Amino acid sequence: MGAKILSTNLAFSSDYLIKSYDFYSELYKLLDNVKNTVRVAVFLIDVDALKIFEEKVLKGENGFGNGGTFKLICDKSIDNETRNYLEELKSKYPGRFHYKIWNDKTSFHSKFIILDDWGVIVGSHNLKKRSMKDNFEISVLLEDKELIEKLTDIFEYLFKRKTV
Repeated sequence: MGAKILSTNLAFSSDYLIKSYDFYSELYKLLDNVKNTVRVAVFLIDVDALKIFEEKVLKGENGFGNGGTFKLICDKSIDNETRNYLEELKSKYPGRFHYKIWNDKTSFHSKFIILDDWGVIVGSHNLKKRSMKDNFEISVLLEDKELIEKLTDIFEYLFKRKTV
């Protein structure tokens, strides 16, 4: 199994440690390799993060042409601007942009991004600029096929599950 630490805001440099505010640039590079589907499970996301996914996945500006599919599960705690943008994306990319706002009694606090069937980013990052700037965050890119399959199954189960 391959693993690389993607991001942290520790005050020293290393080939594997990247300041938290560089998370988006690392994600941007990884999205260049997505051919089909990105699944995001995250507590909070903002419009800036959604615009990255729109550009690199939905518009197909990663070199793979027609664009892929994007699926999101996020918590009910997202702001109204983000909620409105989710609806805009759903209308703009019918059949390719899907989202679920977790309205359960409990918070949806999972944080992982599945990149096709070749990688998963697991960590503490919320996909919000404030989180990148103000919090200590760390994420790891894993390339273990069995783990990716299991997390994909979990994601799809949660996506279809009715919340209470």
